[in-house]
Amino acid sequence: NPFIDVQLESSNALSNKPESSDTSTQFFYDLSQKSDNQNRGYNKRKRQQNSEFRERKQRQMDPQECWFCLASPQVEKHLIISIGDHSYLAMAKGGLTDEHLLILPIDHMRSTIELESEDVLTELNRFKAALIKYFDSKQESVVFFERNFKSSHLQIQCVSIPKSKAQDLKSVVLEMTEKRNLKFNELSNDMELKDVLSPGIPYFYMELPDGKLFTRINTSEAFFPIQLGRELLAHSSILDCPDRVDWKRCSLPDDEAIAIAN
Repeated sequence: NPFIDVQLESSNALSNKPESSDTSTQFFYDLSQKSDNQNRGYNKRKRQQNSEFRERKQRQMDPQECWFCLASPQVEKHLIISIGDHSYLAMAKGGLTDEHLLILPIDHMRSTIELESEDVLTELNRFKAALIKYFDSKQESVVFFERNFKSSHLQIQCVSIPKSKAQDLKSVVLEMTEKRNLKFNELSNDMELKDVLSPGIPYFYMELPDGKLFTRINTSEAFFPIQLGRELLAHSSILDCPDRVDWKRCSLPDDEAIAIAN
């Protein structure tokens, strides 16, 4: 190797170089010190990475550990009302009302825009249509909402409101979300979420009696209120039950839940 002598000479020169006791005189940037802007940028990237890690972990959840997979030992079967071929209907635990319901796929699926089977989507919509007809017979309208954020299993929340309140619902929703600096978009009736959003994007979606609203959730910039759907419907001009926003505070004992489900 013609470079051996050069390598040895360089190595000897380095080994014989006197050590400096004053490292601050070296003409290098001190990487141990970061500017405030660098620290803020690092912290922001770190929060985003942590958020993405949690999202990946949720997507990879073992269905046996999921609260909502029908085959899982974790599912609370006493809340189930009806089971179809691909999905099922259940009472919400700690619902806003006694008839706060959930439509869920039987298998582990994360969101409506990630559904790969048209059969599953068709059956979810059949459950929706049946609930609209049922609540209409009671002079009530039904609102559907879905949060694809910090939730590993698709849950379509179904909450009925008096028909007299339905006409004010959209304005209340838009007013309240604007106060939270959340930008909501309207979706035309002939469009679906998958037409405007790609799989993997966190979002919040509401299907109102007179329109569809959605917002894309930016996980790196702002905190998103997990109970937003409940907050909106619990508003004083809609259901007027602010004390029921947190489901944990109004969860029923099993025997009472069974009596309502039956």
